[in-house]
Amino acid sequence: MVFQMARPIKLPNSRFLYARKVVPKALRASLGRSEFKRPLHAIDPAEVRRLHREALADFEAQIEAAWSKVRGTLRSLMAREIAALCGQWYRDQLAANEHEPGDAAAWEAERDALLEAIAHAPDEPEPAYEPTPKEIAVADAWLMERGIAADADTLRKTAFRRWVTRVQLAETMMRRASGDWGQDDYSPAFPALLPTEVAPSRLVAAAPTAKIAEPGAVTFTELVAAWALESRPPQKSRDKWDTTFGGFAAIIGHDDARRVSVDDVRKWKQVRAAQERSPKTIADGIAVMRATFNWGSRNGLLPKDNPFSGMAPKVKKHGQSARDGYSDEQARSILLTARSETGWKRWLPWVLAFTGARIEEIAELRQRDIRQEAGGVWIVDIVPSATRPGKTAQSQRMVPVHPTLEAEGFLAYAAGLPADGPLWPDLPIGRYGSRGSIAMKTHSRWVRAVVGITDSRVAPAHSWRHRMEDSLRIARVSSEAQDAITGHDNHRNAGAGYGRGFRGMPDELLKELRRIPSPLTPAPADDEKDVVTTDILGVPPPTATPVATPPDPATVPRSQLRGRRRRRLARPDNTITALLIAPVEPAQSRGRLNKLTGSVQ
Repeated sequence: MVFQMARPIKLPNSRFLYARKVVPKALRASLGRSEFKRPLHAIDPAEVRRLHREALADFEAQIEAAWSKVRGTLRSLMAREIAALCGQWYRDQLAANEHEPGDAAAWEAERDALLEAIAHAPDEPEPAYEPTPKEIAVADAWLMERGIAADADTLRKTAFRRWVTRVQLAETMMRRASGDWGQDDYSPAFPALLPTEVAPSRLVAAAPTAKIAEPGAVTFTELVAAWALESRPPQKSRDKWDTTFGGFAAIIGHDDARRVSVDDVRKWKQVRAAQERSPKTIADGIAVMRATFNWGSRNGLLPKDNPFSGMAPKVKKHGQSARDGYSDEQARSILLTARSETGWKRWLPWVLAFTGARIEEIAELRQRDIRQEAGGVWIVDIVPSATRPGKTAQSQRMVPVHPTLEAEGFLAYAAGLPADGPLWPDLPIGRYGSRGSIAMKTHSRWVRAVVGITDSRVAPAHSWRHRMEDSLRIARVSSEAQDAITGHDNHRNAGAGYGRGFRGMPDELLKELRRIPSPLTPAPADDEKDVVTTDILGVPPPTATPVATPPDPATVPRSQLRGRRRRRLARPDNTITALLIAPVEPAQSRGRLNKLTGSVQ
């Protein structure tokens, strides 16, 4: 008997061939599908055959893993095997995003969101991470895609290692997005994937709770995969797309993009609103799906009518910031409490207070970053590094050391450290080679528990930046100098990209930064505000030129004024003329009055 080899299939309205394999009936419940389908994004026949063979091997591996679960023959992976699988995924993601790494701020938000999952124990010097049941379920699905039916202990270890790898990927992509394509710090640490281990699949599983689409349909999984292949989004965006479409499929009961109607979208909105999701969250989900459907329509995968168009709820825009800067009282409490600490806890709050820098920028400083520029100005040199890539290109800057920080003894502290070492040698290094995450979490707990500031409107580290921005505004510092101090990017100032800019002029920035008073300096009483002998620079203010008391227009004899001069002086709003004019004899000429009033006339 001759068995015919499976061939790629052609679906209606699709320019690509598909790999397809039917799932045995006994496994459809556990796999959540009746068949596997994957688009083969290639035109060359040889490449199509290669992708088809790869897809069929992935399908067979998943089916075999499902049979293993049914039989109860689960695998227990060693730590090296798990690390190798995660390393292969890490390298695949780097390759997919290498040329278009996306936005550094988006990767930073991705990394911060992952770090928020860390649980802190009061006596632990380093935070601990424990996978949630949901993350373990995701790890199970991730291993099943690779043909592995794992036991409970392997699932927990895999969930943890995947979390670590995602943080490492976010940090690497932050550097790429900031313009640093230097050596990758993490790839060499992953072991190579041995031939006996399962190679990762690029298949993205559909939502397990959704019904399977009919043959010839375009599933959400296929639509998102095709969009991602062309758009090359960062991993955070890809995860958001997968989650959004997976939740949509679970609510409407199918995953066929061609069958989605306005009624389906309305049903999804109602369910999400009943789940107490905000209008902004619902609008964001619709924006994701609307954009993907527009792409599918332009590429001939979907009909031209987009069911998501015009369906987003109206979102009210609030102008008030989500965070406040520290008040004078709060700032004093933090700085005074820090004086009783040692090491990095003693100095980090003070540096945050008088630089307005981000906590990760300060946490990763080296001793050599505190140096003296030509002209004698001491600076904090904030430059990108392997562990501190910088949020934007404008993050690189030289911030002068505030006189109050120098008087407090900070320069003496820095001078006592090894020149090639970190500025905070007692600050622990996290699992990813960075001190920033440890500093952020530990400092936050210190401000809340030790200092006692529990106001939810302030962020333990970031509120120093808000305070600095407000202080610079009050001091009437120019917006370009403000951005140079805090490392912000001002798109409204097109001229900021010309010349060195204030970021390279620490001597000029020091003049502005010295205008920011210390929160420990008591404010003068109301009856003392007019008796100021020196300004905050220690320099006596310039003596004001006395101004003569202007004559009261009502007391000037009308006989001394004639015609237009009389009417001009009699106008109540002509204050400047009243200050300059003096009584004039009737015999004086118009030229004499013009000379007295000068350019006002």
